Amino acid sequence: MTSKTFLAALAGGVVNFLLGYVIFNLALGSFYAAHAGKGATRAAPDMIAIGLGCLVFGFLLAFIFAQWAGIKTALGGARGGAIIGGIAGLAFALWRLGGTYVIDGYLAVFVDTIAMTVLSAATGAIVGMILGKDK
Repeated sequence: MTSKTFLAALAGGVVNFLLGYVIFNLALGSFYAAHAGKGATRAAPDMIAIGLGCLVFGFLLAFIFAQWAGIKTALGGARGGAIIGGIAGLAFALWRLGGTYVIDGYLAVFVDTIAMTVLSAATGAIVGMILGKDK
């Protein structure tokens, strides 16, 4: 992994964390509270685990973009991020609906998938933009 890929991954992780807070807590927090299932939820989120997950997602996009897809623009990164994040987000939301009581129905799956697609597009845009910058 080059230093540019590492920087793109780190920036993607930071954007994912910050924008994720805006989307999932500020914009959709009341929706998720209303559509929480009957299962166990945390009184307060584990921000370290969430932050690490965001960094891992940034590294995933940076690796795919740099090593396999050759994505080096913000638009290409947004498209790639939306596709990867949207598909993964749908899969995870369906798994949570089918295997846990964290969310309560298909409306929550739909909203979660859209939110994850938007978040992943923004993360991908930053990663792609940084990968395309000259030294």
